[in-house]
Amino acid sequence: MNSRPWLRKFLGMPFQRHALTRKGRWARPQMEMLEHRLAPAVQLLYTAPGSTLSLTEGMSGATPTITISEPTANLLRIDLGAGNHFDPTSTGAAMGLTYSSGTPAASQFATVDLGRPDNVPNLATNLAGDTLVIGGIMDSLGGLGNVTASAGTIRVMGLLDMSHASVGNGNVDLKAAGDLIVGGPVIPSSALLDTGPGTIALAADVNADGSGNNGLGTLTVQPGSVVVSDNAGSSAITLRGATVHLGPGASVGARRMLGSTATSFLTTGLSNPVGMAFDASGNLYVANYGSNTVSKVAAGTSTATPFITSGLSGPMGLAFDASGNLYVANQNNSTVSKVAAGTSTATPFVTSGLSGPQYLAFDATGNLYVVNYFNNTVSKVAAGTSTATPFVTSGLSEPIGLGFDPGGNLYVVSTGTNIVSKVAPGSSTAIPFITSGLNRPWGLAFDASGNMYVANFFGGNVTKVAAGSSTATVFVTGGFNSPSGVAFDANGNFYLTTYHDDKMSEVTAQLASPVAGGVVIRSSLPDRPILVGDTSSPVAGINLGSAELADIHTTATGTLTFGDDSQTGDITFRTARPATTAGATLLVK
Repeated sequence: MNSRPWLRKFLGMPFQRHALTRKGRWARPQMEMLEHRLAPAVQLLYTAPGSTLSLTEGMSGATPTITISEPTANLLRIDLGAGNHFDPTSTGAAMGLTYSSGTPAASQFATVDLGRPDNVPNLATNLAGDTLVIGGIMDSLGGLGNVTASAGTIRVMGLLDMSHASVGNGNVDLKAAGDLIVGGPVIPSSALLDTGPGTIALAADVNADGSGNNGLGTLTVQPGSVVVSDNAGSSAITLRGATVHLGPGASVGARRMLGSTATSFLTTGLSNPVGMAFDASGNLYVANYGSNTVSKVAAGTSTATPFITSGLSGPMGLAFDASGNLYVANQNNSTVSKVAAGTSTATPFVTSGLSGPQYLAFDATGNLYVVNYFNNTVSKVAAGTSTATPFVTSGLSEPIGLGFDPGGNLYVVSTGTNIVSKVAPGSSTAIPFITSGLNRPWGLAFDASGNMYVANFFGGNVTKVAAGSSTATVFVTGGFNSPSGVAFDANGNFYLTTYHDDKMSEVTAQLASPVAGGVVIRSSLPDRPILVGDTSSPVAGINLGSAELADIHTTATGTLTFGDDSQTGDITFRTARPATTAGATLLVK
C-alpha cells in the first residue's frame, strides 16, 4: 500500500553559515553600483496622467522580457525582470508613477496608478529583439489603452480584459512591427482577450510609427486562446499580419463555457494518478505515484498507455517548458527528472536542494517552481539552469499544488491548513488568499478567464474561485475518491484525477452563442495564400491549423471575411468545413 505524502517527512540538513570577510563586505556594494552603471537599461517616459507611456531600449535584446500586468486592481506594473533596471533618464517618481527601489536606475519594476479613466491611453514601446508580455489586465476604468510596439514582439499572456465599462471605451488596438502572439510560450496557454463592447484590432506587421504594414510580422493565436468581443459592428474583430496563424482549439468570436457535470474519462491504465500536463499537440500525460510511471493519453482518445516506465521515484507533478521538454517531480528521492522532447527517457535534472517535491509550474520567462512538501517551502530553478534555490521559505504548511494566474501571481496550496496562499510578482512572500471552503486541497489550475479550480482530496469535490475573488464555492461533485490533480486542455475542457480509485473524470466546455458582429482575417500581403484548415506548420499567409471554421464565429447578421479586395493568392479549404452561424455570411475574397 502506498504511503501518503504527508506521512513521509524527514529532517533537513543543518544550516551552514558562510562568513564574509571585511573586504567582501566593502567590495560588494561597489560592484553592484558598477553593474547598474554598465548594464543596458530601459527608458520609461510618462509625463502626466492621460499621456502616452513609452518604453525604449537602446541595445537590441538586452532585456529579453518586459512584463506589463495589473496584479493589483488599478495598479499597472512594468517589470523588467531580475537583474535589469530602468535608465536614469526615465521620468522620476511622480503623478502616480513609482519605482520599486525609489529611483529608476535602482529599480527592476515600476507601477502606475490606473485609478482614473484613461490614465494611460497609449503604451508605445521600442524593444528591438525583446518581447513585451501583456498579462492579467482587468481594468474597468479604461486606464490602459492602445499598445504599439515599433520594434520587438508583443505577447498577450493570460487574461486581457479591457471592457472599460465606466467610460464606454473598450477598444483594444495592438500593433507590432514584429510578431504578435496571443497565448503563452507553453501550450496550452489559456489566454483570453475579451473587450466586452469594444472592438479588437490585432496587427502584426505595422511600420515603426504604427501605420501601414511592413509585410513582415506574424500574428498567432495559440491553441486554447480566446479572442472575443460583444461589438455588433461589421469589423468587431480584425486580425492582420503578413502571416496569420490560428492554432487548433483557438476561438475567435465566441466564449467558452465550462459545464458543471463530470463524466468518466479514464477507468483503466492508471495507478494512484496525481499531476497532469498537456503537450503542444494536445496529448495528455499523467503521473502515476503508485507505479512510478507516467502514462500518455493521445489527443482525441481516452486510453492511457505507458510512456515513462523507469527512472522515477514517487512521481507527483508534471510540467512542460516552452521547448516541449517534460519535467517530473519525484517525491521519494527529492529530485526532478527531465524527459527531452521527442523521447520517453527520464534523466536526472535537479538532484539537490529539494525536499519531497510535489507539483511544478513554469512562469512566463521559463523559471521552474517546485513545491517542497517536507520542509514547507517552494524552490525556484532559474531558466537555463538545473539548480534549485529557496524561493518561498515561510507561510506554508504541507504544500502540494501550485500554479500561476494570468497576472503572473503564484498560488500555493497548503493542504495542512486548508489554505491557498498568493505570492505577488516580484515577491517571494506567501500571503493567505483562500482561507475557507477547502478540505485537504491538492492540485489547482486556472481556466482562460482566470478562474481558479482546486481539487479537495478529503472533500471529494472540486471548488472554484472566480477571477477577482478569494471565495471558494463548490464547482463539481460526484462522490470522487480523493481528487488529486486538475488540468485544462486547449479547448477549455477540465480534467480531474482521483487518487484512490485510479480514474480520471472530464467536464467538457462548450462554445457559447457567437457575440462578434463581424470577423475579418487577412494577410497584409496580397499574394499570400490562404489555407483554411490546413494541418501543416504555419505558412506565409493565413493558416487556421487543424481548427475548423466552427471555431470562428459571428452573430447571425455578421460576416466572416477571409482576405480583402487586394487578395491574389490561392484560397484553399482543406480539412475545415465552411460553417457559419445560421444567417451569417461567409465572404472569401
